[in-house]
Amino acid sequence: MFSDGSLSDSDRSALEKISSNIEFTDKAQVEQNTLDRLSDYPNCLKLLRHYPQIKKLFQVPINSPEERLVFFDVDVLLMRPSNLNVLWEETDTSIFMQDCIRHAYFMSQTTLFFSRFRKGRKIHDRLNSGIIGTNPERYDYALIEELIKEFEGPIFQSKIWIEQSLQSMHAYGKNTKYVKPAQLFVPELNWTPSNGSLPCALHFTSAMNPLRKAQIEQVIQMPQTSSTEHSTTWNLVEAKGYPYFENFLRERVYRKGRNLFN
Repeated sequence: MFSDGSLSDSDRSALEKISSNIEFTDKAQVEQNTLDRLSDYPNCLKLLRHYPQIKKLFQVPINSPEERLVFFDVDVLLMRPSNLNVLWEETDTSIFMQDCIRHAYFMSQTTLFFSRFRKGRKIHDRLNSGIIGTNPERYDYALIEELIKEFEGPIFQSKIWIEQSLQSMHAYGKNTKYVKPAQLFVPELNWTPSNGSLPCALHFTSAMNPLRKAQIEQVIQMPQTSSTEHSTTWNLVEAKGYPYFENFLRERVYRKGRNLFN
């Protein structure tokens, strides 16, 4: 169990009661290992001090004891029995979940558009890092250092999506896939389990907090949830490239107060 420091003593105690196999990382050791690994990358260290959520990008892979890193955010909840072997078996593949939000990156679409054509920066469409499956050795901190320097302005002005933006740019060009969106997604505020077949998992992001309890209770009461006879195997789909030109035009048109797109 990786903790960024936000787990209280009561949280830890409750988790330990779930299973005797749960182990917690040593916070001081994790921080020291991370500082040692990033000692030649001042921009990475600067961002680490500035933005607490970036710990997942640095501390988790640097301190992963295994050749295959499989990471779940605590707000990703499994909704039905699932076979997760695909996350470990695709050893040469980086796996992320796909977001339902069209543009969930800290850069504006105009910034992405010009970065793509001026410096060849490429990014995946709709990447969300609520679930990660990858080889920690694939992380190129020299590249991440370069990206932070290039996008320093918007990075340090933003309060959201920094980590998954850098994850997406870093993963581009490597073999990258998503969990099938119908099986795992960020529910919209008006989503209910009756909207369709029960997904394998949901990512209850902070925007969902007001409705999380009611939605979870609805899911628990559904017959599909209690059935353990058959587990669902997670499926993967190919990650798609970001639609730079379309989104650049969309942003420019919106700024003029006109909507030419449906």
